[in-house]
Amino acid sequence: MTTAQKRIEQLRKEIASKRALMADRQERIQEGLTDMDDCFVSERSNQQAIDLAEAKIRILEDGGLAPFQCLRDMETGQVVTITMFNGQYGLCWRIDDEHVAKFGRYVGVAARESTYTRKGLKLDEVQLPAWASFATNGKGMAGAYSAFVKVFPSNKNWATEE
Repeated sequence: MTTAQKRIEQLRKEIASKRALMADRQERIQEGLTDMDDCFVSERSNQQAIDLAEAKIRILEDGGLAPFQCLRDMETGQVVTITMFNGQYGLCWRIDDEHVAKFGRYVGVAARESTYTRKGLKLDEVQLPAWASFATNGKGMAGAYSAFVKVFPSNKNWATEE
């Protein structure tokens, strides 16, 4: 059994465990032993754990890779960046250091492909090693409740251990 298969098996067991907890909780709510108002946080955290495990399984089943948007140099076909962020004037791409001399440090996210073309860039997709974790935009209970699964580029391929 490969490392990826072992991880998938472990993640599927985690999912089954969380679903069993959720089913038991629903049974107690139906029987009037507890109130849904007392369970909303644990319900949400169990569902988030299931979502995270499912995202990791998808990555492992795809060979440890996931698709990411990127900008490519039209001349060379090289990936110029996969890093997008919300800057002072809206969404921007941060150009990788080795390409700054040609394209500058930042390129604003364009509404039309022709904007990238004029700059010698092409919007594309690239498969990269990836993994998943939680991300949130808040703190405290709001942060915990609004957390979501984020797939991010990884330095390690979790399916092949490379």
